[in-house]
Amino acid sequence: MRTRAELSLRKARSANEYRDTVAQNHADLERTSYLIEKLMLLARADSGAETLQLIPVNVTEIVREACDQGSALAEAKQVAFREQIPNHPVWIKGDPHALHRLFLILIDNAVKYTPTSGRVEVSLKESDGSAVGEVRDTGIGIGAEDLPSIFERFYRVDKARSRESGGSV
Repeated sequence: MRTRAELSLRKARSANEYRDTVAQNHADLERTSYLIEKLMLLARADSGAETLQLIPVNVTEIVREACDQGSALAEAKQVAFREQIPNHPVWIKGDPHALHRLFLILIDNAVKYTPTSGRVEVSLKESDGSAVGEVRDTGIGIGAEDLPSIFERFYRVDKARSRESGGSV
């Protein structure tokens, strides 16, 4: 951003060239702000300052919104996407933002590690007074030796995977 701004100030430019520079810097600032928000969320969670707002929430709506985003990701990668979500509300106590983030991360990972022409399926059902959400895929899977560690922060199953394959949403 700084280099782009410095270069645009070195000589006179047209209004459109300045506008393009400002637009590019704005997009970079949006990405940077998003990253900072995510890092702050992690820092607050680590310090105990981030508390979940447990309120009655329609988890059907939350999963459907995450599926809308996930199906777009799947379509872009040519992965079949199927959802089985009830047509009626399923109420639970939970934090709507955390639940949305959770389902979106699970769906994003399923799409990311499923090969083209593969399949991702998301379902939500009620069972014994609880909501049960599932994300299934025909991707590479997780080895039994890695299962105990998958909920550790920044843990990666395949050490060869790097930031280019992405991280949490």
